[in-house]
Amino acid sequence: MSDAVEVAIKKAFCSRVSAFAITQGLAASYPNVEFATPAPSKTTQWLRVAFLPASLYPIALGFTDNNQYFGLCQIDAVQGQGIGELAPSRLASLIIAYFARGTQMISDGFTIDILAPPFCGPMMKDDPWVFVPVRVPYNCFATPA
Repeated sequence: MSDAVEVAIKKAFCSRVSAFAITQGLAASYPNVEFATPAPSKTTQWLRVAFLPASLYPIALGFTDNNQYFGLCQIDAVQGQGIGELAPSRLASLIIAYFARGTQMISDGFTIDILAPPFCGPMMKDDPWVFVPVRVPYNCFATPA
């Protein structure tokens, strides 16, 4: 069974984040999925995923025409405290490269495009961790169900 476009977008991102995490030897946490947070240390890194969808935008006047789905997938580059800002920033840079502008993901027949470059927010503290949020802008066109 195919999922709705909102779910397909999340599935596409989770799948791509999972592939990235495997290549980097990292754990990744996903919204509302049980996750055993690693023991904090200066060298421990992991990923945390969140979705920030924007309002739906109809691109034509007809009720059966495509809608534009867009928003941000936030992938936090999480690091144990005490090692500085460079280590989580390096991981954030790898995330940006993996989700580069022009990347396409396909899920349940929907094409999700990364039309703008991903970007970092400032490093933030979340005791006993720090993280650099990477925001990946996405866009998808789909006909209403």
